[in-house]
Amino acid sequence: MLCCGSLAKVVADCEIVICTAIGRGAAGHLAQAGVRLAIVPEGTLVDAAVAQYRAGKLLAGGEPSACDHGHAHAAHGCKN
Repeated sequence: MLCCGSLAKVVADCEIVICTAIGRGAAGHLAQAGVRLAIVPEGTLVDAAVAQYRAGKLLAGGEPSACDHGHAHAAHGCKN
């Protein structure tokens, strides 16, 4: 299973991650890795989000969603 710390390692060479939702832990790991985060509305098409980013119209930022899966990271095998 890919955990939030592992996710940051996988995308560490990216300049930005575009997503519709992300937990606070994952957002923090991305920030520590120097990867910017852009949260777009659910239903946003990937091509549209990338086009907005390339045109300079998609700003990094957004509020991470709270982790609501009700258990500690160790419970789902996370080692990070």
